[in-house]
Amino acid sequence: MRLAQSPRALSSPVPHLRCAEFGQLWLNPIMSNSYVAARQVPIPAGADQPRANGERRGDLLNSAADRDWWRALLEPHGWTLVRQRGDIQYWRRPGKENKSWSATLGACGPLFYVFSSNATPFEPERAYQPFTAYALLEHGGDFKAAAKAQAPAHQRKSRHKHTAGGGAADQGGPESPLRDRFRIDETGVWYTPPCDEEGNQPPDVWVCAPLHIVAATSDVDQRNHGHLLEFNDRHGHAKQWAMPLELLEEQKEYRKVLRSQGLKINSQALKHLQTYLDACDAEARARCVDRVGWYGAAYVLPDTTLGDTSEERLVLQTLDRHSEGYRLAGTLEGWQSEIAARCIGNSRLLVAVSTGFAAPLLEPLGEESGGLHFRGNSSEGKTTTLYIAATVWGEPTRLERWRTTANALEGVALAHNDNLLCLDELKELDPREAGGVAYMLANGAGKRRGQPHGGTRPRLTWRLLFLSTGEMNLAQHIAEAGQRIQAGQEVRLVDVPADAGASFGLFEDLHGAQSSKAFADQLREATTRNYGHAGRAFVAALSQDRVGNAAAAQLLRDGFVAQQVPAGASGQVYRVATRFGLISAAGELATAAGITGWPEGAALTAAARCFQDWLRQRGGVGKAEEAHALQQVRLFFERYGEARFKPMPEAFFDVDVKVVTGTTSMYGMGPCEFGFRFALEDRPVVLRDCYKIRLSSNGGTRVGGAGRQGDVEQPIKITRVVPGPTFV
Repeated sequence: MRLAQSPRALSSPVPHLRCAEFGQLWLNPIMSNSYVAARQVPIPAGADQPRANGERRGDLLNSAADRDWWRALLEPHGWTLVRQRGDIQYWRRPGKENKSWSATLGACGPLFYVFSSNATPFEPERAYQPFTAYALLEHGGDFKAAAKAQAPAHQRKSRHKHTAGGGAADQGGPESPLRDRFRIDETGVWYTPPCDEEGNQPPDVWVCAPLHIVAATSDVDQRNHGHLLEFNDRHGHAKQWAMPLELLEEQKEYRKVLRSQGLKINSQALKHLQTYLDACDAEARARCVDRVGWYGAAYVLPDTTLGDTSEERLVLQTLDRHSEGYRLAGTLEGWQSEIAARCIGNSRLLVAVSTGFAAPLLEPLGEESGGLHFRGNSSEGKTTTLYIAATVWGEPTRLERWRTTANALEGVALAHNDNLLCLDELKELDPREAGGVAYMLANGAGKRRGQPHGGTRPRLTWRLLFLSTGEMNLAQHIAEAGQRIQAGQEVRLVDVPADAGASFGLFEDLHGAQSSKAFADQLREATTRNYGHAGRAFVAALSQDRVGNAAAAQLLRDGFVAQQVPAGASGQVYRVATRFGLISAAGELATAAGITGWPEGAALTAAARCFQDWLRQRGGVGKAEEAHALQQVRLFFERYGEARFKPMPEAFFDVDVKVVTGTTSMYGMGPCEFGFRFALEDRPVVLRDCYKIRLSSNGGTRVGGAGRQGDVEQPIKITRVVPGPTFV
């Protein structure tokens, strides 16, 4: 069955040659991005006689000519190089004024393929070798004169070495290399099948829309090889994808990605698409990376690379085309007027947006990852705050949910390397995993996993700042699973009260809105129109003087810590203060770069307010472990209150007891005093963990060891009743 072809192919069918005719063509198949064995213009018999050593002058030129040679040949004759895409050059014939092209160089191996009908002396739909083109342009088609004159020395500069094609000796020989059966033009990728048993040439097969392999990719260890592909979708939008070659083993997977990106594919030629991607390659090289973020002085995003890209081309190469979270809409000016301006006067909003700017500073300053958790009641504006922060780098829907597994969250964190991650509703995370997940995100590393053939897989690593929301903090959440929070977990995910104390929930200044709800609705609507520009502008400004800007951020951070941390504070307080200092420094740098439109000092003041709110609710500047011990005692009384304790009569509430006779044989203690509380029943009361008190039958009391061998009970008596408690 003959496959349907494109309209162009039907109106102007590709001419076919018999196998015997192919043997008369000059083939130079070896080129890293060779696509086709197109129909070439033959050299007249006897025009280029071989030398004594068997070499032809034309063969030498064909093997030596490079792109510079072609430019030196074509431009004096009025040809113009319109564009270059990978290894393919697009040329416009003389006399043509628009931006379209008339011929390609490199799309058909090392041949100059002309498809224009007005490109005299070239014929349309023909491919020309260097010697043939030289003879037509420089010698009017006189091949003998061209062979005699040969090419000037400056035109024989060689970069590519090709095996010269044979002549009649190649007739009936093996088929040309597989990659030479592909060609690409403005209608798509075409495959030229071999001749049938009767010597007939089947028609060319349309494989897909134009799909250019513009670079070969590999990582810094020369592994994870791939293709950098460029194509247009069905609506003419330019697309780029760094495809890992390992996907060729999963054919459906890469086709799904290409189709989802809008590439037209012939379903009847899928095996030819597989062969095209497997056999063809490009000369250009690019370094592939598996995550966004800093690589030297360059900052890689899914669709572009910011900063200094002079050393090498960097592209993000993943198993899928994951650009979600880094899209653009509106303008930076629109974001400033509709979103950033409304953050002024709202400490939590200013801190959330500044956190988005702070994430790219982690690597230059060597800071650790970590997060802020906005805790408060429902409908206080917590989720709206995450939407606002998300617009720094992309669409508001880049906001993630805590409703996931720890393994899945590793991939999410990797996609936000050197960037901001927003996580909503902590209660949706399994409380049994919450503590471990907090450690994992802040420590910047996933689990070490094994491989089927032995050894371990490379562990996923990242650097990021993350914002979280919830109606309870991390300690309360993991307590539901019967676990106790560790001080390190609280430092990694800092609990910030969402309520700003202005009776508007998280907000403090409504900027003229009638209510906090109306203000939140205005902010959410604005996030759908302008996003993604601020973060890129900040990295671009940071890259102009990366070292100097990092030093400025460090000074601002250290100044914040020195000003805000009280004397005698623990190291845990200093770690949290450093994070808030980094956030304030990032906000101030973005303001100085003209990105936020905030007044100077706004980000600094907001970060200080949130830090002091955290410090106030923490209960002091000491170690968290000590505060936890007191909290456990407090919780014990709150939980067991009436079940474990009774109120005592007022007259016997507080008693001062004095030892009046004898000593204990074990401890050798002399007369001393103890203050304690006890119940008026014949029940033991623990005193200093080694004594017990009992009411005696004679109205006095006895004190003795708490089960320790050798303790002797000594008689004591009550001496007086005092109005208040006394403790030793």
